[in-house]
Amino acid sequence: MAFATVSIIGNFQSGQDVLAFIAQNGISGSYNSGTGVLTLTGNATIAQYQAALNSVTYHNSSNNPNTSNRTISFVVNDGTSNSAPVTKTLSITAVNSAPTLTATPANPSFTEGSGAVTLFSAASASTIESGQSFQSVTLTVTNLSDGVSEQLEVDGTSIALVSTMNPGTTVTNGLTYNVSLAAGTATVTLSNGTLNSTQLQTLVNFITYRNISPDFNSLAPRVVTITSLQDNGGTANGGVDTISLSLAAIVSMDAVPPAVLGITIASPPGNGASQVTFHVDFSKRVSNVDVTDFELSSTGSASGTISSVIHSANQADVTVTDLRGVGSLRLDLRATHNIVDRWNSFIYGGYTAGAIHNVLVSMAPPAPTIGTATASNGQVSVSFTPPGNNGGSPITGYTVTANPDGITASGPGTPLTVTGLTNGTTYTFTVTATNAVGTSTASGASNAATPKGNQTITFANPGAQNFGTRPTLTATSNSGLQVSFSSATTGVCTITSDGILTFVGTGSCTIEAHQSGNSAWNSATVSQTFTVNTVAPGAPTIGTAIAGNRQADVTFTAPASNGGVNITGYTVTSNPGGFTGTGASSPITVTGLINGTEYTFTVTAINEASLTGSASAASNAITPASPQTITFANPGAQNFGTSPTLTASSTSGLTVSFISSTTNVCTITSGGALTFLRASTCTIYANQAGDSSWFPAQVSQTFTVNPVTPGAPTNVAATAGNGQVSVAFTAPTNTGGVAITGYTVTTSPADVPPVMGDDSPIVITGLTNGTSYTFTAQATNEVGTSASSAPSEPVAPVLLEVESADGSVPGMAGVASATLSGGGATCTLTSESGFGEVTNVPPNTTSTPHGQFYFTATSCVGAVTVSLNYPEPLPEGVRFRKADPQRGWFDPQDAATSLDLTLSADRRTVTYSVTDNGLGDSAPDQLGVIVDPLVPVLVAAPGAPNPVAVPVLDVWKLALLSALAALMGVRLGRRRQAA
Repeated sequence: MAFATVSIIGNFQSGQDVLAFIAQNGISGSYNSGTGVLTLTGNATIAQYQAALNSVTYHNSSNNPNTSNRTISFVVNDGTSNSAPVTKTLSITAVNSAPTLTATPANPSFTEGSGAVTLFSAASASTIESGQSFQSVTLTVTNLSDGVSEQLEVDGTSIALVSTMNPGTTVTNGLTYNVSLAAGTATVTLSNGTLNSTQLQTLVNFITYRNISPDFNSLAPRVVTITSLQDNGGTANGGVDTISLSLAAIVSMDAVPPAVLGITIASPPGNGASQVTFHVDFSKRVSNVDVTDFELSSTGSASGTISSVIHSANQADVTVTDLRGVGSLRLDLRATHNIVDRWNSFIYGGYTAGAIHNVLVSMAPPAPTIGTATASNGQVSVSFTPPGNNGGSPITGYTVTANPDGITASGPGTPLTVTGLTNGTTYTFTVTATNAVGTSTASGASNAATPKGNQTITFANPGAQNFGTRPTLTATSNSGLQVSFSSATTGVCTITSDGILTFVGTGSCTIEAHQSGNSAWNSATVSQTFTVNTVAPGAPTIGTAIAGNRQADVTFTAPASNGGVNITGYTVTSNPGGFTGTGASSPITVTGLINGTEYTFTVTAINEASLTGSASAASNAITPASPQTITFANPGAQNFGTSPTLTASSTSGLTVSFISSTTNVCTITSGGALTFLRASTCTIYANQAGDSSWFPAQVSQTFTVNPVTPGAPTNVAATAGNGQVSVAFTAPTNTGGVAITGYTVTTSPADVPPVMGDDSPIVITGLTNGTSYTFTAQATNEVGTSASSAPSEPVAPVLLEVESADGSVPGMAGVASATLSGGGATCTLTSESGFGEVTNVPPNTTSTPHGQFYFTATSCVGAVTVSLNYPEPLPEGVRFRKADPQRGWFDPQDAATSLDLTLSADRRTVTYSVTDNGLGDSAPDQLGVIVDPLVPVLVAAPGAPNPVAVPVLDVWKLALLSALAALMGVRLGRRRQAA
């Protein structure tokens, strides 16, 4: 056949109707969606086109299909003319699709006391089929804890999230709503709707949540989930009108921290009262309220003590006692305190806006605040801060007292100087304030201060010094204490504490001599400045000389000493020849050298003072040489399996050699002979090692190795089975450069189409037992398919095993089997072989409880071996009987008539042998045909019976006997042939 067409010729709907098929056996297809015609092309057999046409399918791509019946025409062409068309009628039934809904969760946060928050946005809904509407929507809200305070606003209506006694109706679209609440989860059902897509999208986009409770019972996030949506399309013909959803918006619950609403004075006391009580109102229930949470803000000299707190829920009464002084007091909540609500949230920032209580009680002033004690020679100056109030009467003066010795100084204000102190003695000081009522308590003690004497350092100027020297300086103090040194110009000079100088530059060097003092002496410092002179730099350290063409590059390291100023340049000198090169840093190139001559090099440095240092040690020896150029042309893309030879030449005339950098793709001999290992990218380097006059050189070329079709498989061998053959083969040595993707085995004669597989062996099924076949194999890679292999030796499938139906063995349950071996390659069982009832009972036996096994084998040569496997053990003491046309019934286990019959230890497997036209063959007159009944028996007494004559019938008589047995009601079980 050449091609076929499948056409929708009746009620074709462009944009809806789609025909498709499964490509197979070299048949490909294309579908024209504008005409409704599927065209199959490719030369194939009638059976292959039948299989292809049987795989044709129809699909309607519309959600609202035209339901008119379609008429489909099938036409085939054998390369000469079209067949008569065959038509089929296809009925179309519309089925409702579930609606869809998507939306973006807002996942908002809801704060105590705030307005409602929106839950979803960008909702998109569709009934899929046109003309339908949305009937119902179901939502759930979890983690509820605040009763009617928690509400959803849906379709213009606020819905409390508690179980409803009676259904409600929404304002905007008149939907019926019900709420059921269980274990903190509310289910809200909106029903009886006729909403279009726009109305439903608006409803979803405007769903909001709010909680009007001033104090949340739980901060667990409220999860609002749209769980289902239903349209009015119904469920006829398997349609779906409801979709389960999980569109969840998570509402984070944020409690507002508590706050102080106000602090007032409960029953204000009169002037001179010793205590007052402040009343505090909080915004919500709080805990951990005590006296440490509050403080007093005062003016003038007013003071008091917060002595007690009585707290209940969101209120507290704070009592302040021991009122004294003149001024005002205000009770404040500290910025840092321990008061929290049930969520452990604090009142942020404290509270300082409460009521003020005026205090009028005169007293001695409070203590001043001590400041700093500053020592000098035999005296100390003490500073202080006056007290915050004067106790209701002006302060008349202050007194500072030294400890030890009790020496005092008085005056009207800070600072006061205490004289007459002993140098080297450490003192602290306190201060008191006095008014008309009395003297304050003493302040805290000051810092410790020790009066000390002044010392003089003697330090002579050392005069100008040369860079690179290390002189040692000396100095003394009149205190006799050790003097130490430091540098004030570390960019020019440094010095150790005991006076050893190091010069790091030239110019002015300033050195300071220090004596830090002790308990009796103050510290002292004297400095001296002198000049550091410039000298020649040191010798550089030679590095490496690298040869070039008539030149050399010389590296070096700067000298340790630059002579005190910056180095301005370097000079490199060759030996021999005295060729030079100059530069500001390493490396420096020396040109004008003679190729082939060996050189060494030294380097000198010059600094900003135009002073040149000594030369470095000599460098390594180098010999300048000429560069060479390799000419190596890219060979271009190559096919796998070829063995090209590459060539290259050099301007030096020296021999070029080759190496591969992609040895997993290609290898090459030094002379250029290529070998390809797989298809990919190959990179080859052409190398010339150089000599005394020429430098080494290297050039690379990269090119593609193209894959080709593989070679044919080899060693094709066929092994026959029942109706099938297993074909083994060896993969080709030449894979074409890429992986082999599969193999194809072709049968001759072509009773079955070619069979493909991934590897050896490949099993060919559907063959005819007894028919001789040969087989060839082909390999395929990404490029194509190889030639066919040499054919296998011919083989013919045979039936060598039969298996009974369950219960076919009389007296046993389960499946029995029989296997034939030997007899040559063509020897096969016939389909009549199997287990069943005994058709002719052997004499001298008590019973045949498990029937007989009967087989016919054809096309056999010599002896065959039969192995019987019973589903249950044969009885103890079982014997066996065989029929023979000449001998009659005989015992195949008897030595005189042995067929080498063996019974396994578990009495379930029987094995014996029969020779064509030999003992036990019931068809002695048919060469190559063996007919064999075997009967397990129980006998009356031990020992084998004497042979008894058995009637021998020809084939047609046996057939007549079988028919007669069936008429008499004798059932003969036969096992079905094993596939």
